[in-house]
Amino acid sequence: MGSRRLTWAAGAALVAILIIAAALVWRSPPQDPATERTAQQTPTATPTIHIDDRDLLLIVAGDIACPPGTPSTEDTCHQASTADLLDRSGLARRAIGAVLVGDIQYESGRIDDFGSFQDSWGSTLAAANVPVFPTPGNHEWYDPDPAPAGCRLVDGDHNACGYETFFGDRAFAGDVADGVGNRGVRFDTSGRHPLVLVLVDAGRCEHDPSACAPSSPAASFLRSALADRSFNPPEACVVVAWHQAERLPQRVGEDVPPDSSSRADEAVLTKDIQGLADRDPAGVVRCAEIGLTG
Repeated sequence: MGSRRLTWAAGAALVAILIIAAALVWRSPPQDPATERTAQQTPTATPTIHIDDRDLLLIVAGDIACPPGTPSTEDTCHQASTADLLDRSGLARRAIGAVLVGDIQYESGRIDDFGSFQDSWGSTLAAANVPVFPTPGNHEWYDPDPAPAGCRLVDGDHNACGYETFFGDRAFAGDVADGVGNRGVRFDTSGRHPLVLVLVDAGRCEHDPSACAPSSPAASFLRSALADRSFNPPEACVVVAWHQAERLPQRVGEDVPPDSSSRADEAVLTKDIQGLADRDPAGVVRCAEIGLTG
């Protein structure tokens, strides 16, 4: 662990267990305590979110919901209790967004299964009016149902159409976006630093490793988003989120633009922190790595 890095791994197996442990707080310079948050609560085609608050708190979670009807045990299927903790702790009401870093709904991300997520985390986040920023994991790409007409998340014999159907525009909307799930959203603040969130679909890389190769659309999008100064100005705090830490960092490496290291603060949020702590690809990781293993 570097002197300015924080690695926070929660021990989840196949479901979300104490997911609420992964919350990232960015602090802006002191403001008038009476100042209140004014945020656009629903991502749109151009979803820059304007924040007027001292604390920028993101809820970060992965491996969330068991299939409907699966009983909870001591170690598994705690989506209802962790959602209740989000509500009772007040974190949901304080958060500027919820970043869902894959395996949101087990086992295969079928649209019929997403009721389990909706009845727990989905309803809690909606009641608190928290914008949701999802990115698929490998289990979302296990959807066995035929891809419906118009589904964009199709890769050969695999699809994540249940995920796409459930989240709709939230699976694609961004200030910068490539139309297939890789996108970036900027939170403009009244403090010094805007917060830039880049979401990359690395869930497909399990069945198609080339999807995370340096020449892949996902890696190309990541490079272009980080290099786009109209979206990602030098003073921005940068958060990059994808499923399973080993997928993209080791393959992008030196291909990340050298000037991307000139940041006030940078972080990578991933579902699987294993193997990431010792990698610092050209400055993409600067002050924090927060993830959930599983």
